[in-house]
Amino acid sequence: MQAAVPLALRLLTEFSQDFDSLQVLRAFKMEAALGRLKLWQATKCLAAQLLSKLAEAELEYQPYPLYGNGIVQAEVLRSVRLDVRPFHEKGVSAAQLLNLSGHQMKTWLGLDPTEISQVVLIQQANRVFTAIDKMDRKVDGCIAQDDLQRYLISTYNMREENAESLSHRTFEHMQVDPCASASFLDWVKVFASLKGELEEDTAECRATKRCRR
Repeated sequence: MQAAVPLALRLLTEFSQDFDSLQVLRAFKMEAALGRLKLWQATKCLAAQLLSKLAEAELEYQPYPLYGNGIVQAEVLRSVRLDVRPFHEKGVSAAQLLNLSGHQMKTWLGLDPTEISQVVLIQQANRVFTAIDKMDRKVDGCIAQDDLQRYLISTYNMREENAESLSHRTFEHMQVDPCASASFLDWVKVFASLKGELEEDTAECRATKRCRR
């Protein structure tokens, strides 16, 4: 038993190298068990290592600039099909990414036009997410479906029933329960499609107004 537990923990540590694996551990509420294993000399280091990774994964539910340049930020980059390596090699954190200019992306990071457009997408997604986050008068890194609905009504002058429908569909697309809160990581995965839909609706609305004139 004394040999089996450290071995199992070592395998668990090797298994938990990516964000999705850590999500599984979080779902099983492993923090309490790891806290106890941290007190045992044979498993102290491995348990502390896993607890540190789980704590880093919890950054998902903080404002995006606080994501740092670890496992959650890497997941954000992958979610928009960006190679993580240039950002890791330069030590680019989430906060730094938000301030990158197109020139810096091209010359410093060596990104091509498609990659630059994806970084710009993250920057745009953060601006909109922050505006939605402020709808409840506090910025905590999470948004509710009602926050999105209020944002759509106030920003796009959308009818309440249309805003409610689009908010509901967006949370379904994010695979977030309507009664739960969405993180920026959830948001950035669907932002491109939502942005396209809103731009299309805005264009149709302008065309309709022109026709009425």
